[in-house]
Amino acid sequence: MEQNLSIISSLEDTVLTKDYVSSSYSKIGKNYSITIFLKDISSIIYGSQSKPILLLLAIISIILGIYFQNNYVNYALLWGVVIGIILFILFFVTKKQTIVVTAHSSQKIIQTINDKEKAKKFIEDIIEAKAKV
Repeated sequence: MEQNLSIISSLEDTVLTKDYVSSSYSKIGKNYSITIFLKDISSIIYGSQSKPILLLLAIISIILGIYFQNNYVNYALLWGVVIGIILFILFFVTKKQTIVVTAHSSQKIIQTINDKEKAKKFIEDIIEAKAKV
């Protein structure tokens, strides 16, 4: 990378400069670095990821609590509802924002972040920087 003065914005492992977007990450013992020049960006995808299995487990927990309470197991409904609420809250807390920057050559930079506002700001910075190229 060039000097730190040319960095416009950054998110965890992804850096935006006046000329390119670069990301580096490790995957199963291998290190990757991808650089996409701003003039080569064809699309930016923004979305969110959640874990629907947590929602399913919350519903199952509440149903099992009701079932076992009807079969005279002490505090089954209480435990089922408490565990269900915890899993339901975790479903929303673990939601992550995902940004995918794609080049004409089909190379992708994928960045996952928890903060929605930082993700939107980073996308706006990319759009502004691309407009200047």
